[in-house]
Amino acid sequence: MHVMLPLRRSLFACLGLVCFCGLAQAHVAPRPLFTGVGPDDVMRALPRTRDTQAALVSRSALHAPLAKAWALQLRGVAAVLHALDQGQVPHAKPGVGRPCGAAHWTDDSPSACAPLAASRHLLGVVLAGAQDFEKLRFPGVNGAYPAPTTHAALQGASFIGSQGSRVLLVNLGATPIRVDLGHWIGAKPALHQAWLRTPPAPAKAGLERRVSKAARQPIVLPPESISVVG
Repeated sequence: MHVMLPLRRSLFACLGLVCFCGLAQAHVAPRPLFTGVGPDDVMRALPRTRDTQAALVSRSALHAPLAKAWALQLRGVAAVLHALDQGQVPHAKPGVGRPCGAAHWTDDSPSACAPLAASRHLLGVVLAGAQDFEKLRFPGVNGAYPAPTTHAALQGASFIGSQGSRVLLVNLGATPIRVDLGHWIGAKPALHQAWLRTPPAPAKAGLERRVSKAARQPIVLPPESISVVG
């Protein structure tokens, strides 16, 4: 019996260390926030699609490192949603962003064009066939109505057409968010997402993409991501 006691103490100490490490890791990884969704304002008619997509482009974003360029495009998409909610979409300067095509995103290029190409693609998906627009609010993240829509961590809107609604969501925060969109989307919606991959080696950073033909609710939004549901 006397020989086994040190072994038991050692075993319990190891088990305690494993549990502590597990708790520490669980503490480091943030739990996804959960929210429902509701209308934030009146429905508005959409302006011309070409002008809406052009409003994403900025000269500073095209000359920034990948991570900064992606952050700028996230804020750019959120600004487009805010402008649409106000019935105003700024016109981009002619020629800015013209060299950036879809290939800059599909080939996993680390260039500053990749965030612009991804943003344009996702905005094009949500705008396809859409005629009306309605800004959304998220009480579980942004608080009770009226939500602080300009600086909120989660921005979103419904783009409504003859075939139903698609929802564009921008998670500006560093925490994943689970969203139950309820009746704003169909039973088996398509899902398009883009977010920044940040490995330990900065040189290997790139944009991740996810496409699903039949997503299930709640929808998980990665940190600093753009998602189109519907």
